[in-house]
Amino acid sequence: MPVIPPNATITSRRQPGSHLLILGVAADSGPVSFVSGQFVNLALANEDGTLTARPYSIASAPGAAETEFALALVEGGALTPRLWELPQGARVYVETGGAGSFTLRDVPPHSPLLVVATGTGTAPFMSMKRAGLWANRKVTVVHGARTADGLAYQELLREDPAVHYLATVTRDPAWTGRTTRVQQVLEEIAPTPDGTHAMLCGNPEMIAGVRALLEARGFKKHRKRDPGNLHFEAYW
Repeated sequence: MPVIPPNATITSRRQPGSHLLILGVAADSGPVSFVSGQFVNLALANEDGTLTARPYSIASAPGAAETEFALALVEGGALTPRLWELPQGARVYVETGGAGSFTLRDVPPHSPLLVVATGTGTAPFMSMKRAGLWANRKVTVVHGARTADGLAYQELLREDPAVHYLATVTRDPAWTGRTTRVQQVLEEIAPTPDGTHAMLCGNPEMIAGVRALLEARGFKKHRKRDPGNLHFEAYW
């Protein structure tokens, strides 16, 4: 079986945490086509010519020459450990068109946003922010991780005066901030659904818990045929 040729180059790599890697990829055909909030598959070839692929949300703005991804190292994973070892200049495979409906298309342009994320779940929101889609909005970000260096993009979120950033870390003895689950942070700030759209991105356990909490407060799952103000995407 012929080996499928790679179609992109790793143009940058930055490791802000022991289990967090920010990877920049440039496709040979030019900028990847997507809407902020969408994902594409990254892939590497196996010896038999097949591909091992996994979906990753895009953290860069549409039109950027470099497509950026935030990768959490999954010990024993089929793809992430291999991507982790690749140097700048290495060749990979990337889909050139985005997929997924976790976008702001169905959210009014000035509606306040309640963003809840765990770990690298901030990636799709960084694309929205970098694309200017958070402008003229009130944005509250509740961000959780096991360790402080797993809070992807925390510096960029903290430094933006227009963003109310609330971080919580559960398993880091050096951390001096909140140490509760994101659900407890939400109980603290007591969000209401009046005009606000909630967007959740992270592990399925968090999604389930936060969804139940917000629905009990009056938020409603968004569907194309039955619009609501609660949107979510699970990472695992």
